[in-house]
Amino acid sequence: MIVGPSVVERLREARTEPSLVLLAADGSEKTLYHDELLGRAEAWRHGLTLAGTQPGDAVVIILEHGVDLYAAFIGAILGGMIPSIFAHPSDKYAEQHYFSNVGLWMDSASAKILITYSELAECLKEKQVLGRRKVLTEPVKSNQNENPFFDASSSAETLSNSTSIIFQQFTSGTTGLKKGVRISESQLLWQVDHYGNMIGLQDGDRIASWLPLYHDMGLITCCLIPLLTGIPVVAISPFDWVRRPALLLDAVHRHQCTLSWMPNFAFSFMADRIKEEELRDIDLSSWRGVINCAEPLQVESVFAFRNRFEPYGFNPSALASSYAMAEATFAVTSGGFGTPPMVDQVDVHGLENRQVAEAVGNGRLLLSSGNVLPGTKVRIIDQKGQALSDRQVGEIIIESPSLVAGYAGVESEKFRDKQFYSGDTGYLVDDQLFVIGRIKDTIIIAGRNLYPQDVEFIVESVPGIVAGRSVAFGIDDTTLGTQQLVVMAESKRSDETQRQTMAAEIRQCIAAQLDAVASDVRIVDSMSLIKSTSGKISRAANREHYLNKKIDTKDASSVIGEASELQQFSSPNELRILLRRCVEEVIREACNGSMIPFDDNTALVSEGLLDSFAFVSLIAAIERNLNCIVPNKIKQNSQGHDSIETLSQGLIGFKGFSGAECEKTHPRGNPKPRMDSRLNAASLAPQMGDVAAQGYEWTPYLMRQGKSNFCSSTLNSDEHGFRRGVDQEGILSYQKWNTGSWQHGIILGNSVAYGVGTSEDSKIIGNRLNAQEIDLKRRWYTLALRASNMTQERLALEIYAPLDKQWVVWISGINELIALIVGEGLTDRPSPFVGERAWRQAINPTQKIKQRSDSLTQRYEMALNSVERDLFLVSHQCRAVGAKFVFVLQPALSWIEKKLTPEEDNLVAVFDEAASPLQRAHNPDQLGEFKIRYRHDLRAICERNSIEFMDANDDQRFTHREWLFIDRTHLTDLGHQCLESMMVEWLGKSLGAVDNSKEARVP
Repeated sequence: MIVGPSVVERLREARTEPSLVLLAADGSEKTLYHDELLGRAEAWRHGLTLAGTQPGDAVVIILEHGVDLYAAFIGAILGGMIPSIFAHPSDKYAEQHYFSNVGLWMDSASAKILITYSELAECLKEKQVLGRRKVLTEPVKSNQNENPFFDASSSAETLSNSTSIIFQQFTSGTTGLKKGVRISESQLLWQVDHYGNMIGLQDGDRIASWLPLYHDMGLITCCLIPLLTGIPVVAISPFDWVRRPALLLDAVHRHQCTLSWMPNFAFSFMADRIKEEELRDIDLSSWRGVINCAEPLQVESVFAFRNRFEPYGFNPSALASSYAMAEATFAVTSGGFGTPPMVDQVDVHGLENRQVAEAVGNGRLLLSSGNVLPGTKVRIIDQKGQALSDRQVGEIIIESPSLVAGYAGVESEKFRDKQFYSGDTGYLVDDQLFVIGRIKDTIIIAGRNLYPQDVEFIVESVPGIVAGRSVAFGIDDTTLGTQQLVVMAESKRSDETQRQTMAAEIRQCIAAQLDAVASDVRIVDSMSLIKSTSGKISRAANREHYLNKKIDTKDASSVIGEASELQQFSSPNELRILLRRCVEEVIREACNGSMIPFDDNTALVSEGLLDSFAFVSLIAAIERNLNCIVPNKIKQNSQGHDSIETLSQGLIGFKGFSGAECEKTHPRGNPKPRMDSRLNAASLAPQMGDVAAQGYEWTPYLMRQGKSNFCSSTLNSDEHGFRRGVDQEGILSYQKWNTGSWQHGIILGNSVAYGVGTSEDSKIIGNRLNAQEIDLKRRWYTLALRASNMTQERLALEIYAPLDKQWVVWISGINELIALIVGEGLTDRPSPFVGERAWRQAINPTQKIKQRSDSLTQRYEMALNSVERDLFLVSHQCRAVGAKFVFVLQPALSWIEKKLTPEEDNLVAVFDEAASPLQRAHNPDQLGEFKIRYRHDLRAICERNSIEFMDANDDQRFTHREWLFIDRTHLTDLGHQCLESMMVEWLGKSLGAVDNSKEARVP
């Protein structure tokens, strides 16, 4: 029952303001007032009537974006017909695929007539897909008598019992052929009115959109809502927007638009693709709502969008969200508008293994889709149909006044008892809905639930991969009784070497961030993946295509057959050959016969070629082919012995080789320190020799920290490899610190916070602070890594000290820039330490280093996004538990106006002349470029996230003539005393007063 004006009455309501503004690719505009648009719609209605179309008949519209697309749709509604809009053929769709399906789509719609343009009408007639339908190619004014039709024959059957249906919308078809949902007048008006109230729709609003009208998000939010509420819309062709995404910002700026809706990928796409020159004089302050909906939301995409456009007036509080679908007419939830959507941090292992979204301090970030609309019910159920409580993950079930009864002409178990079983997985928290992904897309590997959108987000961070053009899916592995992960990603690069490099980096990224191994990574040509008409990747279709087209490769057994004859070997090289063949056997088995390129130094586990299961298979292959038992130290340390080189090192001597042979090469991750000849001046800083002797230890997240339980006269490490803690009572063990009744303080960071360069444990900042705590109310522990970027430091905090502490001091920041300068590593993921490969090349000049092809500006923006994400994660949990948190940008000699002491001058000269690109990157010629920009940007990041920020480079203590720097990065004992002084003052301010009796001595 309709309460208030009907749809037709609302459409016919007289209005004087512009109703539709079409913005073209060249920036030109065409404006239509409401009466002009209605007049054009009446012409289409008249043409449909002359064609014999009756109220209740289905009409399919296939037109390019323009006035007639809107007018034909409205005209059909005015005539009581049931319109549907389909995508027109374009470069995005393979011609054969499109024309083979368009006839099926029209059959599914029960279409009696097709509205399209002449060229497509002729083509459809030639391909004999029209059936007996008529085709209308132009509108007809009421005073015209000519027949505008090209007759494709007589009529189709009209829709039965359809008098209440206002239009028909089709699902995007990512999991099969399009399915139609028939939207009634009451359902449409309920959605328009209630969703409009939820978002605070008001006079003065203007909508800017590039969304296609053949998708429910575009049709509802950028056609029907504005036309039924009198809100003007500025519309851009989606194909024009893809070529020039800044058109949307032009529309917002020119017309002071207030609202826009976009799928998640568009947020990252715009942040990445819009050029700086296109933003000149742009003002985005009018935007009060930019709604992310229609697919699982990514916090990283929202961060990237906010960070890129906030300098141009964009208000972060305008970010909003929604869970929407054609089956519910449109929105099920809405969030944001004045308060950004809720961000939840959940334990990854609980999510993947137990389907529980446990809130933790440093977990996976998930973005809320908002609160459930009034009158709508959302439940979460398990596989047995039992209702789940908050934070339990299961299938999302929907009940709503705007929910359709089912798919047109198709029986579906998704609609039961007036509820819709969405097939999406998610959870609720206080009426906030969090959507994780599609149940049928979930990849189950060894009992873990991996979500393909997480994999695809990582894949698309790799340079050279086209944004939004990757797909991840699982295929059954009957041998292991689990699934294998397959990735397909598009690239415009055709060089096979470049593609192999990209595939290798994809494997490393997936292994580092998800602790999973991709069994097959295919880099494919641009535009070759199968997508639905809404532009979404069809995982099911690409999976089927992959299985049908999978390349047959040579059976690995013949290769190993050759190797099995090598029962005796007389040289290290012969051993490596045999090990190489064993690795090939395991890779082929793990990757369905495919072979992944690797060399003798490839870290098979940490670089993502083999997972822990496959490594066990590798050990078995080695034992079988060498007729031996592999030592336990190799079996139990896959990341320490996971390359051909390190495996051979571990096995040499076991088969009779001498120890001298073993010293010719060094295990991966712990090469012998390279000492410049001038570093005989190490007597100036003997503690640096202890640091080199300590070596490195790899952690599960590919971080480098000091080796555990190392002891020397100047440097000692605990069981975790962190610098040993001390206080006034002596050694402060990690266990004693963690279980003590005092307040817990954490010093987090890289080698500066670790204390590389200090003469003894008691001189590092954390232990200096402990020496001041006479009343024992607070104790500090150093969780800094020997070499790290900020993501790795955050993970160290997550692994070793989950954030229920009271104080966090994070001293870091420079290594994010070193990654840009050296061009190694990705700062937006856990990875081997930035510059690692370039540093190796300094030791081994014959090693080739892959070159990054993205620009410095792009990498700089990536670094900032990564920094903000890590700072946000830590600060969010600090606020949740009431902890005090400060971020300190570490001092860099290249940024400080300081006169060097003779000791500093000698050591800095040695440092500058060292062969390592990593060391040279600290030079003022390189690092100096960022002296103002980076420090300003870091301060801005902290300000907008309400994080206390201190720049040690601005502190006058670091300009003092005392010996503060060992090199351009690391501090002496007096340098740590300067940091201590800064922190004592910060602590005093945080507590409301400075206790002068406890102040550090200022040098």
